Amino acid sequence: MNNINIRTHVAVLICIAMLFTLMIVVNASLIPVRYELYVIDGRVDYKELYKEYFKRVLSGNEDLKAPTSSFTITVKRGSTEVASGTSDSGAILEARVGDTLTIENTSTKGSGSRWSKCDFQISDGTEIIYSSTLLKETEDGTESGIKLDSIPMNTPGTYNIYLNVMDNSTLNTEGWGNWAYNGTHRAAGTNPGGGTGYDFPGWWYYSKLTVKVEHNKPTADFKIYYKGEDVTDNKNKAATIDPGDTSLVLEDCSMPFSPTEPITARKWSYWDVNNGWKGIIGSADKTTVNISNMDSSLPGSGINKAFKLDVTSLTGGEDYAEHTAYFKKVLASGYIIYYRDIDTDRDIYPAKEMSGLGFGTYTEYAKPAPANSELITPSPVIITLNEDTPFVEFIFYYKFTAPPADKPPTAILETPEEAMAGEVVKADGSKSWSNNPGGYIADYYFEYEGANLEKDNGNNVRIWYPNTGIYEIYLEVEDENGKHDSAENEIKVTPPVPTAVITVTGKLKENRKVTISSSGSTSPKYYPIDDAYTTWTITPITVGTAEDIKYNGTLTGSASKDILFKKAGTYKIGLTVKNTYGRTASASQTITIDPDLPPIAKIQLPTPAGVPYKVYRDPDDSNYAAFEIFNESYSPDGDTIGKAAALYCYDSNNDGNCSDEQWYYSVDGTTWQQTGMDYDNTVGFFNIYDIADSNMPKFTLKSKQVGEYYFAIRVMETIPEEETIAEFLTDSDYKRADTFD
Repeated sequence: MNNINIRTHVAVLICIAMLFTLMIVVNASLIPVRYELYVIDGRVDYKELYKEYFKRVLSGNEDLKAPTSSFTITVKRGSTEVASGTSDSGAILEARVGDTLTIENTSTKGSGSRWSKCDFQISDGTEIIYSSTLLKETEDGTESGIKLDSIPMNTPGTYNIYLNVMDNSTLNTEGWGNWAYNGTHRAAGTNPGGGTGYDFPGWWYYSKLTVKVEHNKPTADFKIYYKGEDVTDNKNKAATIDPGDTSLVLEDCSMPFSPTEPITARKWSYWDVNNGWKGIIGSADKTTVNISNMDSSLPGSGINKAFKLDVTSLTGGEDYAEHTAYFKKVLASGYIIYYRDIDTDRDIYPAKEMSGLGFGTYTEYAKPAPANSELITPSPVIITLNEDTPFVEFIFYYKFTAPPADKPPTAILETPEEAMAGEVVKADGSKSWSNNPGGYIADYYFEYEGANLEKDNGNNVRIWYPNTGIYEIYLEVEDENGKHDSAENEIKVTPPVPTAVITVTGKLKENRKVTISSSGSTSPKYYPIDDAYTTWTITPITVGTAEDIKYNGTLTGSASKDILFKKAGTYKIGLTVKNTYGRTASASQTITIDPDLPPIAKIQLPTPAGVPYKVYRDPDDSNYAAFEIFNESYSPDGDTIGKAAALYCYDSNNDGNCSDEQWYYSVDGTTWQQTGMDYDNTVGFFNIYDIADSNMPKFTLKSKQVGEYYFAIRVMETIPEEETIAEFLTDSDYKRADTFD
């Protein structure tokens, strides 16, 4: 098969030549004639050879006894022991990334007096990451070899740990050595030659213990809502279906293990009574899933709706949750027959709905029990419809039981039906199971034609396809007894089409910086968006021209652009992105730029409105009269007033006309100086842009001259530097106001 990337098959993982660095592949016909009675599956079986030939046929071996191999593993998290296990117990020890393993030999000797050697190996499912043949013992009984106090488990995966031991027995084993054969893991290897002068295929037996190392898991959970009510696992209070509203809402309430390990991926599925778990279209990575119609949107889901949420954290930790919403359907007349698993309450066949029936009795038979199950509800059943009970619902229950021991495992392969080229695809075999009590899946083997491997996690792989087409993904699993099962799925790989998404940030107002970004655009991981080809367009719709749109550089080749609009109005933003595969996508968005409203200039005097403001000269202050003018100016659209100047004139000829008088101004609240202009010129040309630098709340004028004074104030807004692009601003862009008539 061309272009197939595969995980090394389990047979390769355990095909270890005992204590030899050279493995010779030979033909089974080279097996010595005297050993042919002990051949199983084409290889000499060491266990059978030892019991039936070494012990019974060879003379002088009455005291020959094989050692027994065994070991213990302790999992420590820091200094705390969190798990422990013994080889060949069938258990799978669970550990987390960063834990350490302490592995200790607990084997017992046979007819020998000291240990001679061992074959100890740790496999990560792809290769042997640690091995040792040292298990020697000095005359005083001191062992060396496999006592490893600190094996760090820094990579997630499933690790198989194997041990076989040999003592120094001098009794005749024809060169094989006095090895243990009590282990539960049979491994292919070669005979060490002995007196034959050549090697030939053999079976050896290892003690085994599996350690599964995972990232810290998030906690998956979610709620199901119908018509605003929580119907999660409402088995004792099934909701009545309203034909006018069949929508559902799924709300993720999963929790990350820690803030530094956030949940980054979500997969939603529903239970199809005919096909098992199926993905909910359009739900990937959503925290809230809106299902418009619980039947048409979830074909094959049955009356009760079972859902599953798989979550993955930033560091790769995974967890899932399953919940069911229970519903009941009521017919005006007739009956509904359900077929359900009594333990899970899930439908195993579609319901049979008989509506519009007249009064009378009806006979219904159960459907055949699926494999590994039995019908526990008597069948047939008599349904009676009458005036008191025009509608009846009835459930046939089935009980699923564990299959007999030593059955092959069941391979479950979960893959998407469709993916884009360059998109990371998870081929998941983790739901596979052993069909033996206390059994487990020992190894996983994947084939994925036409795909590249991103990461192998043991029971699942993450792959991606560089090209479009229809491909097969194959999974084979091996259980604790070495039995196999396989599953195969088809995946359709489509062109990698990007999605263009426009994000607009900043104040949508005249002369303010508006940032447009394509950062929310998406494309498959291995065909990312190439920013060099990103193109923006900005078009006035209501007012303005291209000259009113300011930016630096060009609108091509940048994922983000700062824009300044000189005029209020409606504008259309266009975006085109292109990925490295060559596919493009476009999006557009209309934005409205608000006008920058001028401030409201307001003076407040210490007297109520309509009451003349009179002050008197103070003999204690050198006969000065003090006027107080309060600045209560404000911005109606929330901007900052940064500059203010109070102005006044003195009606020197008391004619009530200030147009011919000299005007004065203050920007610091107490110091006054001439504007050098009369009224008209002060109104028209007095510019506080370069004069004032603050917005004083109060101004005080001291004067000895008796008569009338006229006060005014002129204010100007400022635009914070971070809110604009300063190089595109002019003096006139800063909004002003005054209290001149």
